[in-house]
Amino acid sequence: MAGGNKSLKIGTQSVEKSTGRTIPNNLKEQLAMEEVKANPQGKTPARIPPMSDTKNGWLAKDGWVKRVQNINKVEIHYIENTRTGEKTDFKFKD
Repeated sequence: MAGGNKSLKIGTQSVEKSTGRTIPNNLKEQLAMEEVKANPQGKTPARIPPMSDTKNGWLAKDGWVKRVQNINKVEIHYIENTRTGEKTDFKFKD
């Protein structure tokens, strides 16, 4: 999965890679994740360093930035490629 490929193909199903917890612990988390995936409006706080995930190929020099979005006190992190608009690696912040 080198380069820009961010998913794993299993049969005919595409399974997205993730670097964190993606399974909701409750309905509130489930609804928050659904909302963020449907309408990602996350920001990049100053406290978050530039992307440097060489394992997955998500690098700042290629346009990848970390995003944070809070829905009803549930914090969701994901990454966005500012060049392509691709958004991936949605996960809960524990």
